[in-house]
This record gives sequence, structure tokens and C-alpha cells, in this order.
Amino acid sequence: MTNEIDINKPYFIGSCILHAVILLGLIFSISLSGSGMPSASQPNIIQATAVSSSALQQYQNAIIQKQQALLAQQQAAQLAAQKAAAQAAAQAAAEKLSAEKAAQAAKQAAQQAAEKAAQQAAAAKAAAMKQSIEQQLKASMQKQLAHTPAPKVATSSKNASTHAATTSKATTSTASSINPGLADKYKAAIIQAISEQWLVPQHLPKNISCVLDIRVAPGGVVLQVTVKKSSGNPVLDNSAVAAVNKASPLPVPTDASLFDAFRTITLTVRPDGSLLEG
Repeated sequence: MTNEIDINKPYFIGSCILHAVILLGLIFSISLSGSGMPSASQPNIIQATAVSSSALQQYQNAIIQKQQALLAQQQAAQLAAQKAAAQAAAQAAAEKLSAEKAAQAAKQAAQQAAEKAAQQAAAAKAAAMKQSIEQQLKASMQKQLAHTPAPKVATSSKNASTHAATTSKATTSTASSINPGLADKYKAAIIQAISEQWLVPQHLPKNISCVLDIRVAPGGVVLQVTVKKSSGNPVLDNSAVAAVNKASPLPVPTDASLFDAFRTITLTVRPDGSLLEG
């Protein structure tokens, strides 16, 4: 055992020396790398690093500014689009309102024209009916006068004067009186004229009625309509009064002596649309 150690002892010593040399070499190389490099190169490395950090910061700032500018553009575009949409909606609403106003005006004009045409037609019909009644009245008066007995010849001036006065009185009485049939025709014509202008209210009780007093001027112009007896329902009363006013002038006799019987007309009005004289 002692002989083996002695034999290997030179190799062991050589190995230790070799390791010591390697260790010294490493220490020397480390010391050279720490102290042997030029001192001027260190500031260059630090400056290069500082420049790179500044450039990076500027690049980041540029990116942020670009993003902000892009965001501002997007917001401006969005606001412009919203403003344009609001203006378009306002213009469309104005056009719609203008169209509605135009349509309403056209509708009112057409309605007024229709009402005027209806009034003219009713007036023409009332005038024609009035003329027909007057012609019938004249024919009836002529017929009545034709059937009046001729006066006898007086034998004295006193009798002649008395007979002339009697004849004149009889003629005046005949002229001032109205044939009942013709009076009924006048009344029917007046009721017809008012009925054509009456918008009968719906859904009213059937057992109610109102009585109207109508004051008429020569020529048939309605001077005043008075509710003599109310139905208790203002809708019925007001509609009947409006119909009488719309029907003016009424088809009444033009002769003053015949017109007296129609200066005041009394009508009974019912919800079923019927108009009754008296």
C-alpha cells in the first residue's frame, strides 16, 4: 500500500501544480477584464443606452399623439354624422309638417267649397220651390177670382156706392187670405229647406223634443231663432237652431199681404229628424 502511494506521488504533485496554474490564469484574466479595459469606452456605452431610452420615449409619445389624433378624428366624424342625422331628421319633420298643413288646408278648402256648393244648391232649390209655390198661389187666386159672382147693377147711386164698397171689401178679403192647401205647401217647403240643412244628432233619446220660434223678415231672411221649449238636451237644441239659420232665406210668400201669416213660425223638432209645424 505504501509502495503504491510512493509510485503515484509524482503524478499527484503534477496535477496539483496544473490546477494551480489554471486557477492563477483565471484570476489574472478576471483582473485584466476588470482593470485593463480603456476607461473611455464606458461613457460611450452609457450614452448609447441613454440615447436609446430617449428615442424610445419619443417614439412612444409619437404613438400616443397619433392615437389621440385618430381618436379626435373619430369623435369629430361621429359628431358630424350625428349632426347631419339630426339636421336630416329636422328637415324631414319640417317637410312632413308642411305636407300635413298643406293637406289640411286642401281638405278645409274642399270642405268649404262643398259646403258652399251645398248651400248654393239648397238656395237654388228653395228659390225654385218658392217660385213654384208663388205660381200655384197666383193660379189659385185667379181661379178664386174667376169664380167670384159678378156684382149686380145698382138702381140708385146709394146702392151703387154700397155695392162697390162691399165688392172692394170682398176682393181685399179674398186677396189677403191664403188657400189652406197653398199654406200647407209653403209650410212643407219651409220644413224641407230646414231639414236639408239639419245634421241630426245620433244616439239621443227618442222621447224628447224642442219647440222653436222663428222670426222671419220679408223675403224669407231669418231674423231670430228662439228655443221656446228646450228638450233638455243642448245638442238637439243647438243643432236645430243651426239648421234654421243655415236654411235662411226660407221659401215664404213674396206678397206682403200673404207673408203676414209667416212672420213667426213655430216648429217642433224631434231626434228622429222630424220637423212639425206648431
